[in-house]
Amino acid sequence: MIVQKLLEAVFDEKVVHVIHGLLNQDTDFFSIRELADKADVTVSTTFRIVRSLETVGFVKKVARGRIKFFQIQRASDAYKQFAELLGHKQTVSEVIETYLQDTYGYQDLEILVPKKDKNKVFIITNEDIDDAQLAKTLYKLLNKKIKAMSITPKQFEKMKQMGLV
Repeated sequence: MIVQKLLEAVFDEKVVHVIHGLLNQDTDFFSIRELADKADVTVSTTFRIVRSLETVGFVKKVARGRIKFFQIQRASDAYKQFAELLGHKQTVSEVIETYLQDTYGYQDLEILVPKKDKNKVFIITNEDIDDAQLAKTLYKLLNKKIKAMSITPKQFEKMKQMGLV
């Protein structure tokens, strides 16, 4: 790919590999070690690159107790610009997240797309979302039918306990 070669000529090849790894993440949350393995870059170099990407808003550090990991900020300008530059197509969850954040300002949400059925989406949030309106909008944006359902984090936990997700 010409863009990849151009970027590698201008930027360190390892930076490009880490960014590609982030753009192709299945989930928004990741550890430095798993990203390093995916990008085939050392853990220390990956950490340095991720810290740089954190300063521009591409990722943010999240701490849950003693566990620290990072979250991709798919709605950030940095993410969108890198994705566009590298020809990365947005996933269904990226389209939903961008739409909900840009249209309603929703920030606190998690999107789950089951591996078995990519046309079903769970939006885990405490925000009040009109699922029918969202489905119509997604059809316009993606040109395919997506079954979207918003649920609270508590409902999601119950569904997990029951083995539904």
